[in-house]
Amino acid sequence: MNIGLINPAWGDRRRGVNSTSLYRCIPPQALLQLASLTPLSHEVDIVDENWSEIDFTRPYDMVGITGTTVQIPRAYAVADEFRKRGVPVVIGGPHVSFLPREALGHADSVVRWEADEIWTRVLDDVRTNRLKKVYNPKFPKSLDFTVHRPVSLVFRVETPSWLPLEIKAATIQIQRGCPHNCEFCSVTTFNGRRVKHKSIGYVTDEVKRAKAEGARFFLFLDDNIAADKEYAKELFEALIPLHIRWLSQTEINIADDDIIYLAVGASENCL
Repeated sequence: MNIGLINPAWGDRRRGVNSTSLYRCIPPQALLQLASLTPLSHEVDIVDENWSEIDFTRPYDMVGITGTTVQIPRAYAVADEFRKRGVPVVIGGPHVSFLPREALGHADSVVRWEADEIWTRVLDDVRTNRLKKVYNPKFPKSLDFTVHRPVSLVFRVETPSWLPLEIKAATIQIQRGCPHNCEFCSVTTFNGRRVKHKSIGYVTDEVKRAKAEGARFFLFLDDNIAADKEYAKELFEALIPLHIRWLSQTEINIADDDIIYLAVGASENCL
């Protein structure tokens, strides 16, 4: 099949350094993950509408769309346009995971929560005309997925025109879930309270591959990189000899543990 994976535009798609430019320039991690899990018998085209136009005339056999709440009006408009052309649309992401009935007004199928382990099944169901209205996969026990096609993790960071500098960065998600249940946050509901993570070797292999592609800076897309403190200590110790600069999110009580010194050490020895 010919598959189109689409990340809808954030708002007005104006390019330039503004409050949303960082979010817009980060590659759509969910789509990169699904592309890497797609068997080689299929063709995959990733379109990030923040940087390129969607070609609605392309002969896709199916379209997959992701989107947060701020993107969802555009996601639904894109889905409606493809369905007018007879293309099956599967939609996923945080917003539709919480509101699948709303999403079914614009898509043929909704994949809730984390799609990794059932993605190939969804593709088979599209191919055999057995697509379900809603898929409710279980949370994966491990994030060490077998990839069918390596997808580049590296992207160019947008910089002001007056700054003659090109920064190559890479995005890697190391773990999902958070043991807390903060009232303002959807992570626990979406990814669960049990922290799932990649093996240390899996992470360091991804870092080495991205460095070989020219990455000089890393964004670890975890919601709480120190959620599992023992794992975090092992992770930072493994990152120290790789000499990288990195950015991530964590909870403030990281300062109460010697883990913060390992985190600093994992970056201060960068070249």
